[in-house]
Amino acid sequence: MTAPMSDAAAAFLRAMRAEFHAVFDDWVPSGARVGLLNVADYPNVGDGAIFLGELAYLRDRGTELVQCSTVRTFDPDRLRRDLGPDGVVLLQGGGSFGDLYPAHHAFRERVARLFPDHRIVTFPVTWKFRDERAVERSRRIFGGHGGFHLATRDAPSTEAAAALGVDVRLSPDAAFALGPLERGWTPRMPIRILGRTDEEGGFDVPADLRDQAVDWLSDPPAVRALHVASRLAWLAGTPGGKLGRLADQLTLRSAQRRFAYGSKLLADGEVVVSDRLHAAIMSTLRGIPVFMVGDKYGKLRNFHDAWLKDSPTVTWNDDFPSALAAAREHLAAEGR
Repeated sequence: MTAPMSDAAAAFLRAMRAEFHAVFDDWVPSGARVGLLNVADYPNVGDGAIFLGELAYLRDRGTELVQCSTVRTFDPDRLRRDLGPDGVVLLQGGGSFGDLYPAHHAFRERVARLFPDHRIVTFPVTWKFRDERAVERSRRIFGGHGGFHLATRDAPSTEAAAALGVDVRLSPDAAFALGPLERGWTPRMPIRILGRTDEEGGFDVPADLRDQAVDWLSDPPAVRALHVASRLAWLAGTPGGKLGRLADQLTLRSAQRRFAYGSKLLADGEVVVSDRLHAAIMSTLRGIPVFMVGDKYGKLRNFHDAWLKDSPTVTWNDDFPSALAAAREHLAAEGR
């Protein structure tokens, strides 16, 4: 059995949740009617964690969630009707703010054009622009809106986002709104390695450690079934109809199952080594020691320096061999 979360780790997580509330309570009135848009409906555990953290915050804030939709199930006419003149449009946070993931960013720009008279709040993002022309287009759209509010997850993103001419604030990732969680599972291995297998990956896992290594870009069968059912409901219905609303409900259930799946992967290890941001965050939420390694774009280092450097369960490492050595030293010191 593993030890329960330490008082210091729990206090750190409560402070992070309070930091998150301090930013968004200024932007989202208590009891407001809100619509949450651009919800992730693809196989990435981290985006599911973000979504669930945003929902936890909205429940704590006592809001009335009138629409919760993906890019496909978004219904602007129904949202405009249900929000009324004083409702707030919310956009999911994450790492897709910019031209690295153009479809999601184009959706944000579309929403800003469709809702010129509503407050628009973007949950915490990381800035990822490569083309200055794309920055200029976003500056015209978001800066010209007049009521666009943007939270960023690290200091470089906050500095870069000043170019948009909008209200920008630094905030922890939305997953921290979940607060402290129980570990939930008994470890099966000393070290769980969760390494990126996409273009942002920061390290290669040696052959002798690959049985301890996973990524989480492929859903387990139960989540895939929900995902397929959601797509079918969307294809068969209309965004505002019963099947459209069912598609959104199934997307929520997929995120919940995906989060549980990812949490189990992490909890399988006594400790975690990873270059995924939400592997670090989700490990921290459950009090699991995590040894972070940087990704290719500097996202993890920037986030660590902004928010995780004082966590009692997080250790930064410049490369994978150093992280692995530090993890082994920790286990030896604990007598494991």
